[in-house]
Order: sequence, then structure tokens, then C-alpha cells
Amino acid sequence: MSFEKSTIEFWLSQLEEHYSRERYSPQAAQRGNVIGRAFLTYLSKRHIAVEVVTPTDITLYLRQALRLYRRRHRHDPKWTHDPKSSHWWRYSHTTSIYKLLCLVHGRWPPPPPPHTPVEIFHREVCEQ
Repeated sequence: MSFEKSTIEFWLSQLEEHYSRERYSPQAAQRGNVIGRAFLTYLSKRHIAVEVVTPTDITLYLRQALRLYRRRHRHDPKWTHDPKSSHWWRYSHTTSIYKLLCLVHGRWPPPPPPHTPVEIFHREVCEQ
């Protein structure tokens, strides 16, 4: 088993355990696992470690997911024509990705880096 495949399987098992522990419905857990696998596969193909993912990587993944849908079904999803529905589609994908990244990083999104000496001091105090 390649390193990337074992990493994907490890994080997917962590995600699956999370859904089970938190008593997600079987349908929600299955959807979350499918989206998690697709996202991790996307990262692997681009040689991006899940530990260094940025919000930009998520945006690029969502764009690709939408392109793949259009290619596979030869039309836009019905929800893209309704602004509220497009927000729901994005939400339905990002929640699974955010859950996965919370498992990896402990929290997502990561806090912005401190810029001033006072912010640096506060961050150091909070981390201790």
C-alpha cells in the first residue's frame, strides 16, 4: 500500500469513527465519507499533504467537484440556479471537509497568524 493510500485510509477511518461516535445518521456518515475520500484523493493527486491544506485548496477542490458533476451529468446541478441551493451544495461539501480537517488540525479554520507583538504575546500565553 502506498504512503498516500495509507494516509487516505487512516484519515477516512478517523472520520468514520467520528461520525459513529457522534451518532450521525448512516446517510450523513456515508455522504461525509464519500466527500472526504474525494477531497483526500484530490489532495493526493496534487501532492498536497492534508496537514498543510489551506482554504484556497478547499475552494479549488469545490470548483473541480462542480466541473466533474457537469462533465458526468452533462448539465448543471439543479441547485446552481437557485442562490439558496448553491449555498446548500457548498455547505454540504464543506462540512465534511471541515470535519476532516478538524480531526487533522484540532480545529478548522486555523487561526490567523499574529501580526503585532501584542498578538504574538497573547497567542503564546493562550497556547501555554
